[in-house]
Amino acid sequence: MIDGRQVNYVSDEHIGSVHEYKEALVSYKSFLKETVKVNLKGLKIAIDSANGSASVSAASILSDLGAELFALNQEPNGININTQCGSTHPEELQEFTKRHQCDVGFAFYMFALLICMKPID
Repeated sequence: MIDGRQVNYVSDEHIGSVHEYKEALVSYKSFLKETVKVNLKGLKIAIDSANGSASVSAASILSDLGAELFALNQEPNGININTQCGSTHPEELQEFTKRHQCDVGFAFYMFALLICMKPID
């Protein structure tokens, strides 16, 4: 079940077909915001979405929770995921976080796995 709706397994003739679930992102974001229940007002947060799935969700979720947000690598094109960015290449985020005096930086990897770093003076 997803959102109270029965999801059936597909038969062989339907394997590989696409069924659009337009409400998925809205449901996911609502679930995260209701689960976390934190006010980030006053925090400066930098994120590097690695041109991956976090590009469509992380910035808006953190902003909705009150953070002042700075976002890097938010333009996925299907082939640039993790290309010299994200948690596998945190250098740009580290420099950006320090330069903009952010409280914390989050670097994502592909499917929204992340690492967190705090600037050290």
